[in-house]
Amino acid sequence: MEKYRMKKILSLILFLILSKSLFSITDGQACKISVSASANKSLFVNNASLSNDADAVVWIETNVPAQRWVFVRNTDNTYTIKNAYSGKALFRRGNAVDGSTVSQSNNSASTAAKWTLTGVENQDGYYYITQTNKDGNSELYLETATTDDGSILELKEKKTGEDQKRQIWKIETTDVPTAFSQTVREQLLNGWKTKYYKKAPTGYVLGNGGWWGDAEMFEVVLDAYETTGDPAYETMFRELYKNFIYRNKSNWITNEFNDDIAWMVIASIRAYLMFGEATYLTYGKNNFDQMYSRALLPSGMLRWKETAETQNGTNSCINGPAEVAACYLAMALGDESYYLKAKSLYALQRKYLYVPATGQVYDSFSWNNGVPSDYNYWTSTYNQGTFLGAATMLYNYFGDQQYRNDAEKIMKYAREQLCDENGIINVCQVGSGDLAGFKGILMRYVRKYIVDLQKTEYVGWMQKNAFHAYNNCNSAGITSSAWLTKTPENLILKNCSENCNFENDPFGPSTAVSAAFNAPIYENLIVKDAYSNVEAENFNYLKGVYTQTGTGGNNFEIGNIKDGSYVAYNNVNFANHLASAITIRLSKASVKSVIEIRLGSATGDSIGTITVPREGDDWQIVTQSIVPTSGMQNVYFVFKGVAGQNNLFRMDCFHFLSNDHVFPDITDNGGILTSSVETNSLDNASDNYLTTNVTFDSDKDVWLQYQSPSPVNLQAYAVFGGSGNADMDIKSWKLQASSDGQSWTDLDAQVNQQFTARCQKKFFSVLSGEAYRYFRLNISKNNGNASKMEFAEWQLYGSSITTDDITADGGVLSAEFDGDSPDGTFVKLADKDVSTKYLVSGQTDLWIDYKANGIYTMTSYSLTSAGDNPDRDPKDWTVYASADGISWTKVDQQTGQQFEYRNNTQYYSINNDGGYQ
Repeated sequence: MEKYRMKKILSLILFLILSKSLFSITDGQACKISVSASANKSLFVNNASLSNDADAVVWIETNVPAQRWVFVRNTDNTYTIKNAYSGKALFRRGNAVDGSTVSQSNNSASTAAKWTLTGVENQDGYYYITQTNKDGNSELYLETATTDDGSILELKEKKTGEDQKRQIWKIETTDVPTAFSQTVREQLLNGWKTKYYKKAPTGYVLGNGGWWGDAEMFEVVLDAYETTGDPAYETMFRELYKNFIYRNKSNWITNEFNDDIAWMVIASIRAYLMFGEATYLTYGKNNFDQMYSRALLPSGMLRWKETAETQNGTNSCINGPAEVAACYLAMALGDESYYLKAKSLYALQRKYLYVPATGQVYDSFSWNNGVPSDYNYWTSTYNQGTFLGAATMLYNYFGDQQYRNDAEKIMKYAREQLCDENGIINVCQVGSGDLAGFKGILMRYVRKYIVDLQKTEYVGWMQKNAFHAYNNCNSAGITSSAWLTKTPENLILKNCSENCNFENDPFGPSTAVSAAFNAPIYENLIVKDAYSNVEAENFNYLKGVYTQTGTGGNNFEIGNIKDGSYVAYNNVNFANHLASAITIRLSKASVKSVIEIRLGSATGDSIGTITVPREGDDWQIVTQSIVPTSGMQNVYFVFKGVAGQNNLFRMDCFHFLSNDHVFPDITDNGGILTSSVETNSLDNASDNYLTTNVTFDSDKDVWLQYQSPSPVNLQAYAVFGGSGNADMDIKSWKLQASSDGQSWTDLDAQVNQQFTARCQKKFFSVLSGEAYRYFRLNISKNNGNASKMEFAEWQLYGSSITTDDITADGGVLSAEFDGDSPDGTFVKLADKDVSTKYLVSGQTDLWIDYKANGIYTMTSYSLTSAGDNPDRDPKDWTVYASADGISWTKVDQQTGQQFEYRNNTQYYSINNDGGYQ
C-alpha cells in the first residue's frame, strides 16, 4: 500500500513539472523549434517542400513560415506538429524504431504524427520531442544527425553528454509573415539590394555589371516602383542607369545581340513612362530604330545575333522583346507605326514559332531556301513571358480577340507545363547564367496580363510562387533562381553541375524579387467597385508620383504630384450603373492645380475636371459632376499645375456616385434586333451601357423590333434617355407584341414623356396575358429635333425559359444544399417551370453543379428570379466550367446584380471557346 501511494505521489510531481514546462505552448500557435546544440538552427521542411514525404531537417534560421510549426493538442495529451507553410504534419516514416527518419505528411491522424513533449529539467522552454517505440517499452527522441544545414531528423535512443543537445529542442513563439505581403516583398528586395547593389565610380552597379541581365534587373526595380510608388526605387533605377550609360555609352549598336538592345529599350521606355525623363525616351527610340533596321530579315522577322552562324535564323528571344519594345514606344510617342511593327512581328512569330491550340511558344528556327527548318521546340519562361506581354499589349490597342485568346492559351501552358504538381515553376533551377533570369520575365508579364485583362484567377498562382521563393531564402534574405531549393548561405548551389555560384551574380536572385513585386497582394483590388472607396495608393500604373505616409488621418496618400504626372486605376467597374459624379479627398493645393479624369490612357477621353481647392481646411472632400460613365473602365487622374513645381497637393481616396443602372434582360437572350430606319448604332439599343446611344436620322415614326428565340411572358419594359442633346430624346411611343411577327397586340402607350436627366430610366409595367416572341417599340415623336432621335437603352423584363438548353440533355444536377422540402429543392432549378423555385433557408453562400451528358462550348446562361421575396435573390456569383470535374476555369463573375421584376429572366454572355462538361 505504501509503495502504491509513493507511485501516485511521484506521478503527481512529474505531472506538475510537465504542466509547468508546457505552460508556454499555446494550442494552435506557430512556434520556432531550434536545436539546443546550435541555437541558430531550427526545424525546417527541406526546400520548403509542399509535398508529402519531404524530409524534416534542420537549417540555419531564416525567419520564414516553413521554419515554423503549429502545435495541436490531441485528446491523449500528445501533439500533432504541423508545418506553418505546408500545413502538413511532422511524421515518422515506418515503424517506431531506433533510426526511423522523419518527414511531413497529410496523414495527421496517424500515430506516426503524434508526439509527446517533455520539459527538460531546469531549462525553461526546452523540450524532448518523443514517440514510444513499436514495442511500447521505451521512448525514442527526435534528434538531428548533425547541426549542418539540411541534416535529417531521426528517432533515436536517449543520448547523454554533448550528444544529448541534438535531442533537446527550444520551442518559442516568433512572428513571421504567414502569407504573401508587402513585408515579404521588402525583405526579398532588401536582401538582394544589400548583397549586390554597390557604389561605382559613376552611379551604382549590380554585381559586376552586364548587359541584358542589367536591363532585366533594371526592370525589376521599375516593377518595384510601379507597384508601390516608393521614391527609393526611382532613385535606385536612376543610379543604375547612370552607371550603365557610363559603361556602355548611349549608342548600343556595338552590341551584336539584338535581343540585348531590345531589353534595354524596354527598360528605357518604361522608365520614361514612369518618370518623364526625356533622355530615356531618346536613347530607347534611337537604339530600337537602329537595331530593328539591321536585324530585319527578308522574312519580316528579326535576327537574334549579328554574327550568328545561321544569318537567316530567328528566335522568339528577339521577336518577343522587340514586339513589347515597339508597343511601349508606340505608347510613349503616340506613334501607331510602332504598333504596326509589333503587329507584323507578332503575326510571323505566331505563324512559325507558336502553337495556337496549346499556347506553346517555340524557341527558334532557320530559313533554308525559303523553308523553315532546324526547329528548336524548347519552351522557356522567357519566351512564354514576352509573347504573353505582346499579346496583351496588342489586344489593349487593337482589340482583336485573337490576341486575348492567345494570351489565355500562353498563360495556361505556362501554368500547366512549366510548373510542378504544386503549381511552382520548376524550370531553370540554376544559380547563375542567362537561364537564371528567365522566370522574372514571365512574372512581369503575368502581372500585366492579370491587371490589363482582369484575370484574377492567376493572382493566387503568382502569390504562391512568390511566397515559395521567399520560403527558400537564406538568412540574408536572398533567394536563388532555384526556387525549389533552399538557398545556401555561401550562395553556391549543391548537387549542381554548372552555373552553381551566384556569389557575385545578382541576376538569378532578381527573379524572386520580380515575383514578389509583380504578384498582386490583394486579388480583390484587381477589379475595383467604382462606387466603393478606392484608396489612392491602390493604383496600377503611375507617372512621377510617390506614395507616402498619410498626413490627414489616412494610412497612405499620393504625393510628389506635379504637372503632367498621373495615377491610373485599371478595371474600375461602373458595371451597368451610370456614374454622374465623383467624390475625392484632396489636400489643399499650394498653387492653382486641376485634375483631369480620363478613360483608357493619360490622353484618353476626358469625363471631368476637378479644381483642387486652395483655401479652407488642409484636407477637403470635393464632389464634381462628370460625363455619364458606365462599364469597365481604366481611369486616369492626370495632374496639371505650375510646370517645374513638385508637391502641388496630395490625394487620399475617391469613389464615384451613381445615377442609374442597367442589368441584363430578355434582349440578351440571343435574339434578333431590327429597325425600320437603317442605323449603324442599332446594337447600342440593347448593349446594357447607358453611355452608348442608338441614333436615327429621323424625327418621328421609327420602330425597333426584338425577336426572341423563345417565348417571353413580358411583365415590364424600360427606356433610357440618351446621353446627348435633350431635343433628340424620344417622347411618344407604343409597345406592341406578336407571336408570329404579323399580327400585333398593343401592350402599352406613352405620350409626351420627358427625360429630365441624361440617361434617365423610364420604367413601365404591362399585362401581356400570354407569351410572345416579337416585341416592337413604335416611336411616333421626338423632343423637337428636326432630323434626329436617340435613346440609350431598351429593356424587356419577364420570364423566358428555354426548353432545349444544356441542362435539358439528361445530365446530373447537384447542389451543396438540397433546399427546403418539398417545394424548394434544387431540382426546381432546371425543371423549365417559372412558377417553382430553389430555396435554401439559413444560407448565404452555396454552390450548384451540372454535369452534362456531352462536351459543350458555353456561350451564355440565364437566371430567373423567384416569384416572391427579392431580398432572397442571388446578388454575387462566379461561374466555373470544367472538362473533367477536377480542373476548373472561371468563365464569368457577377457582383451587385439585381432582378428588375419577379420571375424575371436575366441572360449573361460568356466569351470562352473551351469545351466543357
